[in-house]
Amino acid sequence: MKRLLIVSGSFRRKESPREPIRALDRFDGVVFRLLRRLEAEGVLKDVDILIITDKGPIWAHEKVPYWPPRGPTWKTYSLSKEELLQMRKRIIEMLRPRAGQYEEALIVVGRQMEEVLRDIGSILQCKIINTHGLRLGEKMAKIREWLARH
Repeated sequence: MKRLLIVSGSFRRKESPREPIRALDRFDGVVFRLLRRLEAEGVLKDVDILIITDKGPIWAHEKVPYWPPRGPTWKTYSLSKEELLQMRKRIIEMLRPRAGQYEEALIVVGRQMEEVLRDIGSILQCKIINTHGLRLGEKMAKIREWLARH
């Protein structure tokens, strides 16, 4: 059975090429570099990756153009309550058709997105593992550990 990894889009992005490329290749933060390395090793087999970006949720395999990060530095932007409600609605719309398809989901997002993703397990009908309160290095270790279990 497949598993789902939900991650936040990184502030760091590849500007080149300007034409659309896979979201997994466009974002270039440390988590995405780790995921690309693990993909090359064949570790991401049977794992779907949903990326929560400032423009909304996108699948890692979707092609996206470059767009500049929101805010002057990472962690400096936040979404309004209305934007958060719209984000939650879009995520639910994307995941509802996949209910029952996943064994479990690992959520690796920041504080603001944790609230958006609350109760997502009831929609997906699977076990949810959350990285709430972990630092970046701990989150990366959790991703490795989670992927290595299967």
